[in-house]
Amino acid sequence: MDTRTALLAAHDLIQEEGWIQGKRHNKMGYCAFGALKQSVFGDADADAAQHAVTKGIIFTQAVLALYDYIESDNDFYWNYGNVPTLAGYNDFPGRSKEEILTMFTTAANNC
Repeated sequence: MDTRTALLAAHDLIQEEGWIQGKRHNKMGYCAFGALKQSVFGDADADAAQHAVTKGIIFTQAVLALYDYIESDNDFYWNYGNVPTLAGYNDFPGRSKEEILTMFTTAANNC
């Protein structure tokens, strides 16, 4: 697995299982962070430190690619205290599943 594959796998997981806010996962689906962890580690609640270095590097590169996307969203970036986080972007009021899917696709295509 590489970074692009991890991002697209998280996209597909949300597309197929559903998207949620406020938690990493539940029976309704996954948040962006939970979907990425599930895709890379096989567990939405995984502790990255307990996994192989290669998986940790892929996860970190994927998160950085998502942050690049988040920082390009000027409305979110400047209205959310200039400290964007993946959870903050996912949970931002009014955010849609389509916006999260676009984030994953764009980040994957920019890897």
